Amino acid sequence: MMRIIITIFITLMSTHVFSSDFEFKNNIIDVKHGYQVGDLLILKNTIISKEKFLELPALIDEKKSGIRLVKQNTNTFTEKGNHFFVHKLTYQIFQRSKGGNFSLPNHVYTIGKQKLTMPTQNYWFSQIVASDLNDVLINSLDQVKPFQLEVNKNNFYLLLVFTLLTLGILIYKKIDLPFIKKMNGPFAIAYKKINLLHKKSNQANYDESVLILLDSCNKSFGKNTNIFNIEELINSHSKFHSVKYAIKSFVALTNSEIYSSQNYYSEKRFNDVFQLVKMLRVIEKKI
Repeated sequence: MMRIIITIFITLMSTHVFSSDFEFKNNIIDVKHGYQVGDLLILKNTIISKEKFLELPALIDEKKSGIRLVKQNTNTFTEKGNHFFVHKLTYQIFQRSKGGNFSLPNHVYTIGKQKLTMPTQNYWFSQIVASDLNDVLINSLDQVKPFQLEVNKNNFYLLLVFTLLTLGILIYKKIDLPFIKKMNGPFAIAYKKINLLHKKSNQANYDESVLILLDSCNKSFGKNTNIFNIEELINSHSKFHSVKYAIKSFVALTNSEIYSSQNYYSEKRFNDVFQLVKMLRVIEKKI
C-alpha cells in the first residue's frame, strides 16, 4: 500500500514540476481481457515537448519477476509545433502466479538532469493451468523461445537404411554361405582351398593351387579352358571382362606349366594366383 502511495506522489510531483515543459501519456496497445503465459504485451510511452529535444529521454527500467522486456524501439517527430518522443516497449509474460490484476514495471525517463516518471499501467493476467510454457510460446513475433534440439526422424531413418545397406554389402562380400548358390560357386570353392594352401607357400601347394584354379575356370565357363578358346569364353561372360587379361595370362602360363617340366613356382607367382582367385570369387557373386 505504501509503495502505491509513494508512486502516486512521485507521479503527481513529476507532473506538477514538468507540466510547463512536458506532457506525457502512456497506454497498453491491444489490451486483452486476460493475458496468458507467453503472451506479448506492448506498452507505448509518449513524451511531448514544446522545445526540441536536445537529448533523447533515457529510460530507467524497473525489473520485475514474471515479465521480461524483450524489445524496444523509439521514434521522434514534430507535429503542429510540438516535438514527440515515442517509446514502444515489448514485454513477454512468464508468470506462474494465479490470475489477477498486476502492474507493469515503473518507467522513469531522464532528460538531462530532470526525471520524468510515467503513470503505472496495469494488466490482467489469466493463468492456464493445463498449459506448459513451451507450448504457448508460438506464432508471436519477437517471442523468446527456449532452444530445443530437434531430431529429424526422416533423416535418422535414411541414415539407418544407408548404414544397414552398406553393412549388408560388406557382409555379402566377405562371407560364404553354402546354401546360397552365388556364394558357393566354382571360384568360391577354389578360394577356400587355395586360401589354406597359400598359408604355407611351397612348390607342392603351388602346383595344387594352379590345378584347383584351372578346374574352377573350366566349371565356371562350362568348357575346358585353353589358350585358344579363353578369349571367346570370357567374352560370353560379361561380368569377367574387368579381369580378362589376368585370366588369359593365368591360362596361358598354366598350360605351359602342365605340359612342361620347367618349374614356375615362386612366392610372387603364388601370391598372384591367390589374388586372382580372390577377385574371381568376388566377381562370381555379382548379381
